[in-house]
Amino acid sequence: MNTPRKSAIIEELRQQTQKVVFDMKHICIGVLAHVDSGKTTLSEGLLYASGALRKLGRVDHGDAFLDTDALERERGITIFAKQAMLTAGATELTLLDTPGHVDFSAEMERTLSVLDYAVLVISGSDGVQSHTRTLWRLLERYSVPTFLFINKMDLAGADKSALMTQLTAALSAECVDFSSPVSERDEALALCGETALEQLLEQAKGEKNLQRIRMYLRLLEEYSTYMTRANKRKTLVLLYELLMHPDGDVRRIAGRIMGKILANAGPRYRKERPLSAKDGQMPPAVMALLSESAELWTHYIGLCLHPDYRISSKHALRISNSLKTICQSLFASCEEKEAGALVQPLLDALEQARDEDRFVLVDALCHVPCRYLPRPYLPELSARLAAMLGTGNPELDIIALHMLLRLTHAEPGLRQIVRTCVQQYEPHWEDHLAHDWLKSQVLAEPFAALDAQTVSQIHLSNLKNAVHWTVKLTQINMLREYVQAHPETAFHTALHFSNLLCVSEHLPVREAAGNALLSIAPGLLVDQINEIVIDLTRELESGQEQISRFIPPYLGRLLCLLPEKELGESVESIGQLSCGASIRPARVALFTLGEALNVLPEQETQTADHILGLILTGIAHYDETIHQTALAVLCRDIFGRDQLSLARKHDIFVRLHKKLLTLLSEPRTGQLTFFNCAAMLNHLYRYTVRQELLEGPFRFPAEKPAAFFPGTFDPFSVGHKQIVQEIRARGFEVYLAVDEFSWSKKTLPKLLRRRIVSISTADQWDTYLFPDEIPVNIAMPEDLARLWQLLPGRDVYLVAGSDVIANASAYKRTEPGTAADYNHIIFCRDGSADRAALTAIIRGKLLLLSLPPFYETVSSTRIRASIDQNLDISMLVAPVVQTYIYECGLYVRSPEQKDVLRREALYFQNVTQDEDTLPQAVRDCMRGKKAPRAALLLARPARLLGWAAGHTILLDDLYDVLGSLEACSYVRQHASGQILFMDAAQAEEEDALRMLLNELLARSLEQGHTYALCRCTESQTALQSALRQLGFTQAVSGIYYVDMRNPVMLLQDAMLCIKPPHRDAPAVREAVLQTRPRLRMALSAMFPGKLLLCFDTELLNQAIAQRIERMNGVQDVPEGVRQLGPYMCVPYGKIFADAIVPNTVTKTLHVEKCYAPDVRSFTIEEYPDYSPLPGQVRTLRSFHRPIILVDDLLHKGYRIEKLDRVFRQEQLAVDRIVVAVMSGYGRDLMRVQGRCAECEYFIPNLHYWVTESLLYPFIGGDSVAGRKQKERMLPSVNMILPYVYPGYFFDVTEQSIRGLSKTALENAMQILRALEREHQRVFSAALTIRRLGEALTQPRLPDKGDCMNFDFSLPASSYLEEDLSRLDRICR
Repeated sequence: MNTPRKSAIIEELRQQTQKVVFDMKHICIGVLAHVDSGKTTLSEGLLYASGALRKLGRVDHGDAFLDTDALERERGITIFAKQAMLTAGATELTLLDTPGHVDFSAEMERTLSVLDYAVLVISGSDGVQSHTRTLWRLLERYSVPTFLFINKMDLAGADKSALMTQLTAALSAECVDFSSPVSERDEALALCGETALEQLLEQAKGEKNLQRIRMYLRLLEEYSTYMTRANKRKTLVLLYELLMHPDGDVRRIAGRIMGKILANAGPRYRKERPLSAKDGQMPPAVMALLSESAELWTHYIGLCLHPDYRISSKHALRISNSLKTICQSLFASCEEKEAGALVQPLLDALEQARDEDRFVLVDALCHVPCRYLPRPYLPELSARLAAMLGTGNPELDIIALHMLLRLTHAEPGLRQIVRTCVQQYEPHWEDHLAHDWLKSQVLAEPFAALDAQTVSQIHLSNLKNAVHWTVKLTQINMLREYVQAHPETAFHTALHFSNLLCVSEHLPVREAAGNALLSIAPGLLVDQINEIVIDLTRELESGQEQISRFIPPYLGRLLCLLPEKELGESVESIGQLSCGASIRPARVALFTLGEALNVLPEQETQTADHILGLILTGIAHYDETIHQTALAVLCRDIFGRDQLSLARKHDIFVRLHKKLLTLLSEPRTGQLTFFNCAAMLNHLYRYTVRQELLEGPFRFPAEKPAAFFPGTFDPFSVGHKQIVQEIRARGFEVYLAVDEFSWSKKTLPKLLRRRIVSISTADQWDTYLFPDEIPVNIAMPEDLARLWQLLPGRDVYLVAGSDVIANASAYKRTEPGTAADYNHIIFCRDGSADRAALTAIIRGKLLLLSLPPFYETVSSTRIRASIDQNLDISMLVAPVVQTYIYECGLYVRSPEQKDVLRREALYFQNVTQDEDTLPQAVRDCMRGKKAPRAALLLARPARLLGWAAGHTILLDDLYDVLGSLEACSYVRQHASGQILFMDAAQAEEEDALRMLLNELLARSLEQGHTYALCRCTESQTALQSALRQLGFTQAVSGIYYVDMRNPVMLLQDAMLCIKPPHRDAPAVREAVLQTRPRLRMALSAMFPGKLLLCFDTELLNQAIAQRIERMNGVQDVPEGVRQLGPYMCVPYGKIFADAIVPNTVTKTLHVEKCYAPDVRSFTIEEYPDYSPLPGQVRTLRSFHRPIILVDDLLHKGYRIEKLDRVFRQEQLAVDRIVVAVMSGYGRDLMRVQGRCAECEYFIPNLHYWVTESLLYPFIGGDSVAGRKQKERMLPSVNMILPYVYPGYFFDVTEQSIRGLSKTALENAMQILRALEREHQRVFSAALTIRRLGEALTQPRLPDKGDCMNFDFSLPASSYLEEDLSRLDRICR
């Protein structure tokens, strides 16, 4: 049967559901193998088959296209990685043929970081070899999706079955043979999927959170249709365990899913019966499935009646009480022709039952539709039930009478038999009112024993815990009958039912009370209904799980009995709960709104829109539980049920389809959220298919004019929302584009701002977030032209403020295609913009709008100021956004403007020859020396703080310089090449002296010096201390030396990790400066005799910024004048600390080094809450400016290599690279890659590098994959003990590692304590872990595993005390 053509939006939703959206036009594939497996031959064949080659070459003939090197042709192996291009349809493939010989593994591994996919070739005759395993592990480490290609299967010794066994054992248990028949292949793929389900079951089994348990159950219910037999049995085991759960709702849901699984999902999911088959005849395969279901059902009946002896009596009671839920679900899920086989085990068990089992089984039987019971057996069943009466068990009597009453209603012919049996029954206990009433119902006799006093007693009885729930159910029915005869008691009885709904301990009583309330509610006055609604809403607000979760199905229906005014007030009240921060009230409020929408009269369109807006706000909510609940309400409870007509669903779908799609496009994390989204969208997909099959294609309205509204929206305020509403009122659709960054303002991460916009506008119809992956820079004509292509056939307007039109450079350009050529909606900031002046600028259509005065005053500055004072901002932003901001600590103590990299107070001047302007002492040191050089430290404008001078000496000159045979002998034994002799150094302070020596040594490395000497007497304590901090050791008395061949580098960046005003506090700066000598000494102790170069990031940033200004031609622009150069500066990672280079477009790439949980490997990923790296790169490309990529270090090139792949995918060229420090290897690498790279400092042979902040817990660190943010702090790893053993230091002693770890912990503790004291002094508040974001730019949580939880109300320094104690215990 052919399905009608799907509309575009349905196709999009289907793709969203199935997660199969692949839009890759350029793919890079690598071919890897053990040597001689045939990978080059395979690559040659692929090129030939695609038409890229006209002749098929052979390796053994020496004419293979990809083996171009003479040595390769001679030896018949691949030595160098080669690339070739071929096309497959619309896709362009780059094929990389890599070396297979283990000797050339480095060449192969170099290609792995750029691969999108890999083909691992395995020889069928040789199988999995040692290098094959190595390649597999490398592909896993680099996360490259891999195809296995088995070659040479035609050779002798190639055994397919043995090879598959070897593949699954050595590589992966989920290897699937795609050459096998389709049915076998699909079965194997299904078994691969079982692993994922088993993981889901294990996660659900260990889950303790009640909301997440319900979510897992919801997923199991949705996916139960697609489970294999083995998976169904495993799922049943888990569900059976959940029947013991203390929460009754969990037990009910678990029982319901068990029933569905036991019913085997019915024949609707099996193949259709052949037309030639006889009516009522089942195929043998279906009979076998049904027999299996019946056996399994019999097994679980036994388990429910007689659980394992080790299960406590309380848990056994819970299990047995759940049998009726399983039974009800089982027979609701099966077909009538299957019911006979499934009902028989229940009847057989009843026939053999004794004592308490009879009550459980009769109770379960009450939930079986009577039409499923075998008619010939009904007289015997009636007699068996009647025989249970009068046995001394009042609960059994009541449930037996209930079942007999059902049988007489279903089969009138049984009435006489039942009457005969029941007439003789007389209860033998004191309180038998309910039994008497039931007996009268069975006998169809009048019951006149109810009066006002009896009714009052019933009310009291229903509230007593000691009264059995079966009695309460009967008494509820009695009260309903009484109300029909006495309408004046309806309100009092309704209040009683409402009370029972809230407080009863038993779910059947709650359900019966709720249904009874709904049955009598239409007869109540409006005020009376409204009072009950208010009471039930108050119970929702309480958030008590045991009370509120049962209310929504009944409160939702009660709402629809209210007139328009009262209905609107109640919906508004419940809507406030649904948008709140408290999860439990929000969930039940959303369920209530969903129930109300299902029964809302069609004429209540305004209320329906309001409810849909509230549900969409829930879908946009920042809390995952509320998001999942809202999505379930919309997809499962509204579109997945049959309460609304298809016509009504059609109108709702057409109204919200695009809105829902944009909300779901926003990224969310977590496997559970992903599965839930897919499961809920499955309901929506089934509806869309049914709608088009039965009613035809969807009837979408004509497209409206589009208003493109770009901005930073930091944050999205009520002023922005008012602008949106004003534009919508003019008949526009509004597209909000959140800018990646601001020129001068320090904005919140883009994804956080997008989430705030999404939450704020979720209830605004015709308002959509523009896709994050499509950056539009209105200053670029190409982007504007693309925008018009994305919205074809529509009038498109740009939205901007009048101040933007007057000041933005985009509107000063006059060439065709610029922003001024397009239609505009302009909001006049002060209401008095000059239309004539705007018309002179804007050449398209012009629409002027203005805001009411209040909204004019709403600004980011005002919001941030209110947040710093902890004031209510619900009048400035959406209430949900206010909760989000305060919960996550956003904007607190956050500067609004970016820092500009202005010239620091200190700077160096390096000279290599005698100059008249130099101080006389410096000139004296340099005069007459070989290759002299000096470093001067100055304070602006030109005050000299100190200097250091030295010159080059050779081994032949040693005695002339040192004047000591002992010293000369020592140096000759250790040194070779050029030696730097440090003649003299003077400075006002010890740290300035160290900085000067460091500068002199760093610059000398560029000249090829391999050794440094310095004369220092005992009295020169400051010089002696500075030398030791740089790694110098004493050779002989008065002579200090250091080996410069393999220096170690320390990047001192802790100061930039601290926010203003703490950073500028003297006490904090002093604390940081005091810690640094200890850290330098600890590192010097790790590498005795090696040079330790220490660079301050403030001075490095200044030097790089000045270099970029010179490249950009803006070095002479006066301060305060804005004159942009042609280049765009792109800091990579943490360098510049989000500051900007003067008069240079500066856009940081927000990335993070992320370690694997075992800390053995790492990747470079986008920093949390920022756009994915490809999206950030697209933003760079949208500026159409040449790129200067800036980094702090270029050594092995890992970071650049990771980024290069993204640059190539997004077709963005980097014009040049500027780094603070470059090693010799890094420079060679750049030359090999043909890149233009320059640096401030060059270190020919860098040994190690250490970043100060990465050693300090809470202050810095690298993140760990798989760890979630807590209080917006990244769980991170610091490469020190007691967290991680720094294994990358392979040539140091354990004692020195312990010393470094202890120093780092002590330093971090000292800095944190200084911050805590300063915060208390300035803000009169304790700086706890929760508030670290007020003092640190990117606070971190030391990762101590999933079992370690921090108390966020404690100061961070207290945890470092504990870690120091742990370190001491380790070191003993």
